[in-house]
Amino acid sequence: MLSADETARGARFGPAALRERYIIGRGTLRGLLSDALGVPPAEIAIVRGRRGRPQVKDIPGVDFNVSHTRDIAVYAIGLGLPAEIRLGIDVEHVDRAIDADRVARKILTEHERGRWSSLSPDARRIAFVTTWTCKEAMSKATGDGLSAPFGKISIEDGDPPRVVDGPARYGPAYWRLHRAMLPPGYVVTVAVHTSPGEPMR
Repeated sequence: MLSADETARGARFGPAALRERYIIGRGTLRGLLSDALGVPPAEIAIVRGRRGRPQVKDIPGVDFNVSHTRDIAVYAIGLGLPAEIRLGIDVEHVDRAIDADRVARKILTEHERGRWSSLSPDARRIAFVTTWTCKEAMSKATGDGLSAPFGKISIEDGDPPRVVDGPARYGPAYWRLHRAMLPPGYVVTVAVHTSPGEPMR
């Protein structure tokens, strides 16, 4: 099912567990895309697009994104999309070991940090992970990755969460955020981005 490049990349992973995880993850992606597009898995050309973001070659209206943590992998696939729409997805476990207070100073806005003042340390960590999945999914949709302006994007948690402030293409008009259902203990956010100039309707 994998391309020659994917097979070579899988072979370069040292530990067998990492190699198997990559092969299973990539094979699952190709299987899902094959089911969605009606194209044999091995015939789907996955290439690096703008900002190095993976995309399907020569099939318009398709976008996808992948995230994994521990033994969970999640996939977002969109079909029939306008060219200006991009998807991002992120999954985290709420027990992720992290110094939420320290990291929050770097990636949360003053408004977001202000909401934490009455929370317990455990609640702050969960709130951080929940907000982080939103921002990480957004950065994956744009292809900015860790260069995204995390500390300037303000998220209001809810069902669904929403962007309430952000610079340029991270402004509220260009985003829809959605929570996905998973086994207890995991948080998943799907971010749908419309390029500036084409705000969400």
